[in-house]
Amino acid sequence: MYYSSADSVLVKENGDYFDFPFQGGFNAPQFNAIDLNYDNIMDLVIYERSGGKVYTYLNGGTANQVDYTYAPQYEGAFPEVSDWMFARDYNCDGQMDLITGVRGSSVRVYENVGSLANGLSFTYVGVIQSLYPNGSVPLPINPGGANLPGIVDMNNDGDMDLIFFDSNGSQMQLHKNLSVERTGICGLDFEVRSECWGDFTEAGFNSTVYLDSCRFGDRVPNPESDKGGSVRNLDIQKTTSGSRISKHAGSSVSPIDLGTIGGMDLVIGDIGGNNLTALYNDDSIAPFINSHITSLDSTFPVYNTPVDLPVFPAAFFLDVNNDQKEDMIVTTNSNGYLARSYYNNNVLYYENVGSSQHVFNYRQNNFLQGEVIDLGRGAYPAFFDYNNDGLMDMLVGNDGYLDTASNEMIGQLALFQNIGTPTMPEFDLIDRDFGGLSNIPLDLSTNAPQRYLIPALGDLDGDGDMDLLIGDDDGRVHYFIDSSSTGNSAAFELSEASFQGLNVFDQAAPALIDINQDNLLDLVIGNALGILEYHQNLGNSSTPIFNLEVQSIIWQYDSIIRYQLRDDPNLSVFSPGDTLDINEALFGDNNVFQIVAAVNDAQNYLDLIHPFRRNALDDEATSTAVIDYSEKNWGGVRLPNYFNGDRNAAPFLYRNNQNELNMIIGSQKGYLYFFNQIDSNLTGNFNLYDSTYTGRNYGASAAVYGADLNQDTNIDLAVGNEAGGLQLLFGSTSTSLVDLGKSGTDKELPIKLFPNPTKGLVNLLIEEEIRGTYDLRIYDLSGKKVWEERGLNQRSYQFIPNLKPALYMVEVAGDEMRSTTKLLIKP
Repeated sequence: MYYSSADSVLVKENGDYFDFPFQGGFNAPQFNAIDLNYDNIMDLVIYERSGGKVYTYLNGGTANQVDYTYAPQYEGAFPEVSDWMFARDYNCDGQMDLITGVRGSSVRVYENVGSLANGLSFTYVGVIQSLYPNGSVPLPINPGGANLPGIVDMNNDGDMDLIFFDSNGSQMQLHKNLSVERTGICGLDFEVRSECWGDFTEAGFNSTVYLDSCRFGDRVPNPESDKGGSVRNLDIQKTTSGSRISKHAGSSVSPIDLGTIGGMDLVIGDIGGNNLTALYNDDSIAPFINSHITSLDSTFPVYNTPVDLPVFPAAFFLDVNNDQKEDMIVTTNSNGYLARSYYNNNVLYYENVGSSQHVFNYRQNNFLQGEVIDLGRGAYPAFFDYNNDGLMDMLVGNDGYLDTASNEMIGQLALFQNIGTPTMPEFDLIDRDFGGLSNIPLDLSTNAPQRYLIPALGDLDGDGDMDLLIGDDDGRVHYFIDSSSTGNSAAFELSEASFQGLNVFDQAAPALIDINQDNLLDLVIGNALGILEYHQNLGNSSTPIFNLEVQSIIWQYDSIIRYQLRDDPNLSVFSPGDTLDINEALFGDNNVFQIVAAVNDAQNYLDLIHPFRRNALDDEATSTAVIDYSEKNWGGVRLPNYFNGDRNAAPFLYRNNQNELNMIIGSQKGYLYFFNQIDSNLTGNFNLYDSTYTGRNYGASAAVYGADLNQDTNIDLAVGNEAGGLQLLFGSTSTSLVDLGKSGTDKELPIKLFPNPTKGLVNLLIEEEIRGTYDLRIYDLSGKKVWEERGLNQRSYQFIPNLKPALYMVEVAGDEMRSTTKLLIKP
């Protein structure tokens, strides 16, 4: 199968179209300026900490305007990142290099070795080392995985320094870059020059800052900016030594000269707070070795709209509106495991309106976030025809949104109605809480709503419409029936929470399909361990049975216990000697593995051999027990075996045009695993055909679902990720599309158009060498040619077609090449 990004598919909400709907979402983005296409205009690269994904945007450069266009063709040039990433010119060659953090390990440097002719490219340089006090050899710098360090030129000598909180999380440690001083050129020669830069400390369990409070003599031979470990105004601060030096989990450090005197100030955020604190430095004399924080703003910017963002805010300074002044973007540095935060409307844009100094005015809380589908934390898609119009609609569950009252994540279902045509989908996000799951207490232990909601759809009760199973964070599965009248839009109603006692214990990801082709939908459930369970449907067309529900447990003789069952399951699949797992019985002694002694399908019971019961003391005349007969570790699938540390198996199963059962599994690492040859091997180990199916990484907690969205008989894919975003791919058997299958490479289409959608200007990029000339033509969907330019020979070409808003086909045709792609012109 071949796949291409379905960038031409429109998506709107409340009448407004998303500019880049399938970009992928934001939770904890980190913003950096870099020239991606070497046109001397600073573009934008965003590292999404929650999911480990890089996003790239080209800057159109329009003065005094935010003018970014999503340009994913540059993302493949960036290395894998685990915690944070900064674009900094470490060698002063005029090109932004990359400085990245590796949790609990080191700081890595990648040099920008690209060019206009060869494109964007980075090469690994090495790990940054620094000479520590009383040390004889430099050691790797480790700011800590939770921290976000400051990486700027702190003393205005031309090379970058590093500054971050020490291992106690209370005092600022300065690693000065001495490359220029020692060699005259920029490099990576670091030495600790202060263990309490600025002469302040931060409290251990909150974001309180104490000025003039360094408590200890400095081990640095020639200390800079810590006043020799002096203690000033300690009585005024009224705090104990212990409260100041207790270790806290993490801080963000953003150096910037907020005033006009030349010394670097700091803007810091803390995992224990919602606000930013600005720390003002009174050092005005180069080489700025006497930095001293003399005042602070604990609700920065106090003069405008103070930042109030739970939790762990971080500030990024860059010019986003092309006015030659650094603006401020504030997001959370929490990826969800450090602490919970908002996962939508959490990218704050403050425009710099100052002249001689920085003055930040609040503008919006969803910078770029409002241009993409962003469903909070997590996105788990499924397709079904919600309104019976013959078009596949999309239902997407999520891990949740933060409920600030309870500080808990609450999951929801988002409904995207397909308002397009049979051959071109278009979606309208009509409900972010479809079915009201944010108010349904699916968590039976707390009587509260659940999180990590993963939907699976199928007609389980035989009434001709789709019913709904929802997996949750605790590993349970809940059953909703469609209670609407025939032909009406779906209206799901909870039929049974914790359906039939199904429990995979952590993050249940259900999938419904007829595995054994007996005309009944079976159930496959992935879980957080990265394995699968197969529950064969032992019921009938109107009553699904995936676990056996027990009516009574009665001792018979010796160690034989009779389990009388509810409903009417097909017991013919069991044989003496089979091992079954009993759960949720009233008496704990019954919750053990037992061996089948006899099967009576006619009278609906199983006689089991108990490992130690020999009497009727633990009989249950009315039982709550369930018998789990599922096949554990189905297919031998175990994601950690394929990629070290991978987990969170989210399966999608389908039958191809040859009626062969295939399976794609999304994973925590962001890759898709493709399995085939399943039908002939249902009780064995499945064939892993490709461990990087489609050749892309979609970000952490990838979840995949497919359907034929354009009636070409091929399965198209929607892939969600931890950042709450979606990516949509069209499937095809045509080799004119990129092969994102077995090859594992991510080759793009021979031609690429951007921005796409556009309101006017279009850039054409031909990503292969061309010979001779080519013609550029545009056709409407009726096949009529509406625009043409002939005799072109540029690999990169700009044009304005001046066509009315609609979807078009663009053709590039020459003597040795021909390729087509779609172009969407917006109003």
